[in-house]
Amino acid sequence: MTDKPGTLLEAFALTIDGRDVDAQIRLVHAEDGTEMLHHYEGDLLRLTHPARRCTDCASIITAASAGGRCHACADGLHMGTEKAATYTRDQIGTAANRAADLIQEHLDQDGDSLAWSLVNVMVSATDHLLANPDATLADIFVDNFGAAPDDPSTVMAEYGMD
Repeated sequence: MTDKPGTLLEAFALTIDGRDVDAQIRLVHAEDGTEMLHHYEGDLLRLTHPARRCTDCASIITAASAGGRCHACADGLHMGTEKAATYTRDQIGTAANRAADLIQEHLDQDGDSLAWSLVNVMVSATDHLLANPDATLADIFVDNFGAAPDDPSTVMAEYGMD
């Protein structure tokens, strides 16, 4: 990988459509001082978003968290008798669609159509993966977006996927 800005927080291999890709999460400071996370796949910057810090220990959260706390802090509070929250597929779908609606409401009038498309893909992919955890992105496009099974890439390209 080439030199990238910021401090390396995590490096790992992602398996995408059967091939391994070197991935990194880096902490970068924007010109205004905002802490940002840059997610790389190989040398390609795939995602940038503001960093979040754990409300207990102030460490940078790079993965899913437990209500604003990192896993290390949240795990330390389990007593062994508490049950994890469980949700039905319908509840998760409803919440994901509501989140998508909230995001869409705050896109500009001219809105970034690619941003909205990605939100739509994320909701559909989440729902699909609940029932089909081993599905590929191509499978998701075939089953949810009418892509041809022998060549889903045309429809995927319409959603900014290459």
